[in-house]
Amino acid sequence: LENDKSPAVASIDTENGWYLPTANQLNKIFAEKSYLEKPMVDNGGNWLSDVDYWTCTLVTGGKAMKMSNPKGSFSSDVITNSYAVRAVRDVAFYNVKLEVNDENAGTTQGAGIYVINSRKPVISAIPSEGYHFVGWSDGVNEVTRIIETSTDTTIVANFEINEYDIEVSSNDESMGSVSEGGKFTHG
Repeated sequence: LENDKSPAVASIDTENGWYLPTANQLNKIFAEKSYLEKPMVDNGGNWLSDVDYWTCTLVTGGKAMKMSNPKGSFSSDVITNSYAVRAVRDVAFYNVKLEVNDENAGTTQGAGIYVINSRKPVISAIPSEGYHFVGWSDGVNEVTRIIETSTDTTIVANFEINEYDIEVSSNDESMGSVSEGGKFTHG
């Protein structure tokens, strides 16, 4: 069979979507490590261990393709219980992008790639010195919150500079007068 075909011997858990990947599928997973590893771990999974993994791709003579990790190279071997099995399932991801209305006013936390129907994103707005958080672009005003979404989303954290009302007075007018009270912005 070709390396991108899944033979009938593959164990497929249709109820939960788990299956043994083909050599081609496992190669794609390995090739996308920089993109996939963090969301896998962040959402309760784990990355490939430094062992050899069977694929469901069969070759002649009772052999199957296996991947050697961490090298990512493939070879065929007689099917035994000598190597690990890495079941996978198709999952859908979505991206949470966070922006700020003024890059000097503050930062955000919680942006990233999340798995649909898994851990929900928790986002936070962190104002810089002299600024305060006024709300998110979607109308929510909580500084730290959980996002209820399963699609790519961009949310802007809105900050404003602090303003101060300054009142000045002299407790002894014989020493002089004061002026210049009023509203001042930070800085």
